[in-house]
Amino acid sequence: MQPRLIIVNQSTGNAAALSVYDIIALTPTTQSSLQAACLTHSQPSQQTAHIISLSLTVPRLPFRLKHTLVRTALKNGAVFEICYKGALGGEDERRNWWTAARELVR
Repeated sequence: MQPRLIIVNQSTGNAAALSVYDIIALTPTTQSSLQAACLTHSQPSQQTAHIISLSLTVPRLPFRLKHTLVRTALKNGAVFEICYKGALGGEDERRNWWTAARELVR
């Protein structure tokens, strides 16, 4: 069976709808949605987020990457995905992308 991938908005999550998918990715857009993705949605359950995807193409992330949140998500088995589109853009985009990527890795 081929794995299926769906990217859902945290606020529209539904256990019955999500249970048919093998991999679930969340893209947080606020501090509270990042916190929910790292603390709640990365815990083992039918609504577990396997991937927390961060779009680093914006000039600045709309939230702070707190080390405790990132570590908790990693301990729960989630992984972080960095969209690399920003690394291929203009000078300012590349600088912002590298800064945000370095912060996540740190």
